[in-house]
Amino acid sequence: MARVAGPTGQSERTSGTVVRWLALAAGAAMIVGAGVIVAWRYVVEQPVHPLIDLDVYKRAGRDVLAGRFTYSSGGGELVFTYPPFAALAAVITAPLLQWWGQFLWTLASVAALVGVVWLSFRRAIDRVRSELRPLLFGAVCLLAILTRPFAEHVAMGQVNVFLALLCLLDLCATRRRWPQGALIGVAAALKLTPAVFVVYLVVTGRTRAARNAVASFLVCTASALVLLPAASVDYWTNRIFQGERVTGSVAYTSNQSLLGTITRLVPSPWTGAAWLAVALAILVVGFRRARAAYRVGDELGGVAVTAAVGLLISPISWLHHFVWLIPMLGAMVATGQDRVRDAWAALATVVLLLPVGWWGWALLDDDSHLLRVMGVLLHNGLTLLTVLLVLGYRPVSGDDVVGASGPEREPVRVAS
Repeated sequence: MARVAGPTGQSERTSGTVVRWLALAAGAAMIVGAGVIVAWRYVVEQPVHPLIDLDVYKRAGRDVLAGRFTYSSGGGELVFTYPPFAALAAVITAPLLQWWGQFLWTLASVAALVGVVWLSFRRAIDRVRSELRPLLFGAVCLLAILTRPFAEHVAMGQVNVFLALLCLLDLCATRRRWPQGALIGVAAALKLTPAVFVVYLVVTGRTRAARNAVASFLVCTASALVLLPAASVDYWTNRIFQGERVTGSVAYTSNQSLLGTITRLVPSPWTGAAWLAVALAILVVGFRRARAAYRVGDELGGVAVTAAVGLLISPISWLHHFVWLIPMLGAMVATGQDRVRDAWAALATVVLLLPVGWWGWALLDDDSHLLRVMGVLLHNGLTLLTVLLVLGYRPVSGDDVVGASGPEREPVRVAS
C-alpha cells in the first residue's frame, strides 16, 4: 500500500506546487498590470501637470539643502504646507529628476499600497487555501490600485499611502522591532493627521505606546527646530492656523470631510456650529467603536475606525486621503462569514472605484428634483459612506480574530 500511496502523494504535492506558482504569477501580473494602467492614465496621459505635489516636495528638499527653505517654497502655484520635519524628509526627493523621479515615486507608492493591503487583508486571505492566497492577494491589490483615492494619490504624487503604511506597521505588524507608537509619532511629524492614532492608543489603555508616539513626534519636531529654526517658528505660530489659504476651498467637491460636506449643505452662519456638533458626536461614537474593537482583539477594526474618524473630523480630507479607508475594507471582510459585512465592503469598494462626487456635482443643477437630491447624495457620497462605516462598525468576535491577525491573547480590559 505504501508503494502505491507514494507516487500519488508526490503527484498531489507537485500539483499543489504548480497551482501555487501559477497563483503567484497571476497575482503578481494583476499588481503589475493595475500599476501600469494607473501610471499610464494618471501620469503619462493626464492633461494637467503630473505629480505636482511631488514637485513641491522636491523644491522644498532642494531649498533645505541650499539653506533657503521657507513656507513660500513650492512648485508652481503650490506652497509647502506640511510640518517642518516633512521639509527635512523631503530632502530624499531632491535628487529625483522629472521622469525618473515620477517613475520611482509611483513605483514606491504601489509598493507601499501592497504593504497596506497585506496588513489590512491578511486575516481574510489566510482563510483560503494556501495555494490560492497569492491569487486572492493580487486581486485585492488590483482593486486597491484602481480605486480613485489611490489613482489621485499617484496623479498628485502624494504621501498618504506611506503614512498609512507607517501607522499600520506600528499597530498591526505581528513582529515589531521598535517601541509601539514610535512610527505613529514619525507619521504625525510628517503630517499632522496621523496624530489621531495617539488618541486611539490612549482610549485603548496603551499609555506607554502613546508616550512613545508623543516622544517620537517631539524628537522629529525638535530636529526640525534645530535645523530649520525660522521655518519651524513660522509654521507653529502662523502657518498651521491658515487653513483654506494654503489648502484650497473647503467646499470643493474633492474635500469629503465633515466640514466640506457641511459647508456645502449648511448656510454659512451655522456651518461652524453644525460641524463642531457633528464632529464631536463622530469622535465620541467612533472612539467607543474603536475601543470596543480593541477589547475583543480586533486591532485592525480599531485602527480602521480611527482612520475613518480622522478622515471625517479633519477640516480637509481630499479624495487621495481616502486611501485610509482600505483598512476598513479589510476589517469588514476579515471573517469571510458575514454576508452583511461583505456586502458593505463591496458597496464601499464600488464607491471608491467610481467618481461619485463628480457625478453628483454634475447633477446639482438638473431640472429634476429627484436627480438633484441624488446629486446631493453622490456629491457627498464618500463622507456619507465613511459616517455609516464608523457608526455601523461592529468588531468581529475574538474567535474570528485569532489566527491570521497574530498570536492569541485574552480580551483587553480598558477602564471606562
